[in-house]
Amino acid sequence: MAEVIAGWEGGGHLGRLSLDGLTSLSAESAQALAGWASGGHLSLSGLTTLPLEVAQALAGWKPTARNRSLSLNGLITLSVESAEALARWKDSGVVNSLSLGSLRSLSLEVAEALARWQGDELALDGLTTLPVEMAEALARWGGRHSLSLGGLRTLPLEVAQALAGWEGHSLTLDGLTSLTVESAETLARWRGRGKLSLNGLITLSVEVAEALARWEGGSYLSLGGVRSLSVEVAEALARWKCRWDAGSLNLDGLTSLPVEVTEALARWQGHGLSLGGVRLLSVEVAEALARWKCRQLSLGGLMSLPVEVAEVLVGWRGYELNLDGLASLPVEVAEALARWQGHWYSFDGLASFSKDILRSQRSLLHTASEQGGTGMVLFLLQTLRLDKNSKDINGLTCLHHAARNSHSGLLEILINEDASIDECEPNTQNTPLHFAAAAGNSEIVMLLLEGGADMRLKNSEGKTPLHCAVESGDIDTIRLLVPG
Repeated sequence: MAEVIAGWEGGGHLGRLSLDGLTSLSAESAQALAGWASGGHLSLSGLTTLPLEVAQALAGWKPTARNRSLSLNGLITLSVESAEALARWKDSGVVNSLSLGSLRSLSLEVAEALARWQGDELALDGLTTLPVEMAEALARWGGRHSLSLGGLRTLPLEVAQALAGWEGHSLTLDGLTSLTVESAETLARWRGRGKLSLNGLITLSVEVAEALARWEGGSYLSLGGVRSLSVEVAEALARWKCRWDAGSLNLDGLTSLPVEVTEALARWQGHGLSLGGVRLLSVEVAEALARWKCRQLSLGGLMSLPVEVAEVLVGWRGYELNLDGLASLPVEVAEALARWQGHWYSFDGLASFSKDILRSQRSLLHTASEQGGTGMVLFLLQTLRLDKNSKDINGLTCLHHAARNSHSGLLEILINEDASIDECEPNTQNTPLHFAAAAGNSEIVMLLLEGGADMRLKNSEGKTPLHCAVESGDIDTIRLLVPG
């Protein structure tokens, strides 16, 4: 049977094979499974023990997938010899993951053996305590990506000091429900420059927040279990000096946002803020968020969005806005959101999109194009697959609106989406290039020409874009349109 399974080429695009119902595995069957090459995710979480011969066989598994994971989450004990065998599992995959989530304890020798594994992600979430010697051994693990110790209930200072010496990318300590100031200060000295996850913390003192804010160069701080923030704690977190190009703060546990707390958080100079637990948003809070200078804002917990809040929120000059919790989008709210000039909306929770919007003579797609609403345009084109060359009641396409209103970023996107660049408006026969030339906007004219616009086309008055440029009087535009 194992030989048959090993020859299976299924598993979907991720290549997953789950055999969690197995409570035992012979060395011969393990050897056969090690020949399964078409997938990358093998789960044997029904095994509670791992004989040496089985571990040796599994260590020979070399799938073709770029990301590989071996899940042995049922193991309640692991011998030194089996750990040493698993440590010899290595391959040229982009990410190799080993999950041992049910181990409640480790001997020092087993920890030292696992630390010799040259993989990327190691999960030991079953450990509730970690002696200093084992923490020091794990800190010597050369894994470049992720160490998960999500079951630890306490973090003594000496253990924190040991873990702070690990040079990996992501450290998960989600089981901690409290954290001393001293341990927080030690974690802030962690050599890692990636993700620190402390989602088990329910409350956060000012002193602990101040200590964590001294973690310089980190890219992701997850405090998703914190239920409320005082203004002082928010001010402390806002002083976190993260990596300017990638710093993200997760506060998904917050269910409400007082204005003063929001104003404090809005002073943080990070990259992304996740507030996925917030269910309602007032106009005042939206105004504070709109002043925040970041790139990503997640409000995926909002169940509804009043139009007056939407009108304020679109003033935020960010890049990506997550509104996945919205189950419906009334016409007036959608039209307000269409004015946001960011790059990407996420509406994963929408079961359907208002037919009133999509069937209106002046559709949301054209309204967003006129307003420079890049995020809404991309959502409508890429997610709902609307026609990028559709015309409004006046015969204008999205490209017409973007060119006429000088929305260069949106124009570039539409050109990259292969929108028809020489589409003529029915009454005047003006192309987008005519509109840009008449406005004397050399930047838009340049983008259209680079996109392949035909400068020889004439409108209903017999004018080429050059004629329109001359009438505008803009020298730079005229030079671009002069033949040769």
